[in-house]
Amino acid sequence: MSTLKISELLGQKHVIDVIVFLYFFGERNRSEIYHSISSSQKMPRKLEQMESAGIITTDEFGGHGRKATSLTEKGRFLAEALLTIEESMKGTAEEFRQQMADSITSNLKDMYRRVRIARRTCCRSRGCPCPRTWAGCPGGPA
Repeated sequence: MSTLKISELLGQKHVIDVIVFLYFFGERNRSEIYHSISSSQKMPRKLEQMESAGIITTDEFGGHGRKATSLTEKGRFLAEALLTIEESMKGTAEEFRQQMADSITSNLKDMYRRVRIARRTCCRSRGCPCPRTWAGCPGGPA
């Protein structure tokens, strides 16, 4: 994989959002990033490009292959520079942080609602033996 110039990388959709998201919310796993920013099929590749550019780093934690993504020193510097630019243009970093937090909350509520509806539908329509979990559910995930 070739390394992009920083200007090319920052010009891609969602890259700046990821940088600022990690700056405000700290170390996160990739699924949290995908649910909060974008679940596009291109996101894993963008995160790999950001990692090869030295903006983010991914480290294992807690065993079992769990990984957390965070900003490097270079990434924190970029985030602070971006926020300084934003504030100088009369935007506020706090507004952006609040919009991101509202978006995350909304996405999590929506995911919870969809899972709850799917479980209720599964259990009612198929006489499912799993009223509280997906275990053994013919309609649940494999």
